[in-house]
Amino acid sequence: IWRCADRDKKVVVVAFLANAAKILNGETAHRVFGLPILQSIEDTGICTMKRMYRVVMKVADVLIIDEIATLPVKYFDLIEKEIQTLRETDEPFGGIKVICCGDFAQTAPPMSGMDRVAVLYSSVKRSKFWKQFTRVKLCQQQRLRDEKIRSFARELSSVKHDGFWKMKVPL
Repeated sequence: IWRCADRDKKVVVVAFLANAAKILNGETAHRVFGLPILQSIEDTGICTMKRMYRVVMKVADVLIIDEIATLPVKYFDLIEKEIQTLRETDEPFGGIKVICCGDFAQTAPPMSGMDRVAVLYSSVKRSKFWKQFTRVKLCQQQRLRDEKIRSFARELSSVKHDGFWKMKVPL
């Protein structure tokens, strides 16, 4: 984010979840793009962007979407279409550079009528645009500066990926 800002790039930061948006001093995707509230997998909708955000998105150079794994594919595709329409171009995301960040060990929150398979199929990876992204695996945690917290995070990570509890927790 700071590297883009240092290069005079206009950066918009959004996240599907409010806590993630707050940490990054961004906004929720719902607020910026006026996303509809989808109650079930059959629901469709249109974006209702407020004028202020329309102006911002018309001139933005970079869109950062955090917690991308929690964003259902329907919302991802609605965002893409909204930016394309707003910027009056057929380029994916209206020509804006899009940076998606997230942990795919997480999934989108389930909607009414969704079983486990439907939740997985609602993943943003199902979007026709996902193949156009270059994937980069980050290996060093940047948010955790304190060694005690980093140590705890490593333990949690080993638990998450091994699929069972290995930690000895003192009671």
